[in-house]
Amino acid sequence: DADEFKKWLHDTIDEWLSDFDPADEKIVLLECADASLSYTIDHIYYLAPPTEEE
Repeated sequence: DADEFKKWLHDTIDEWLSDFDPADEKIVLLECADASLSYTIDHIYYLAPPTEEE
């Protein structure tokens, strides 16, 4: 399920972020990666919107 994957992805990145000292340069790279992944996922949603399940 796309929503579950997106949630897992963000939770995983949040976990990675929590392992780093905020002063660490890597946190900036991870935040950039997170923004990029969010954009990519949203773009895929735009190209192929999930079907309604009700």
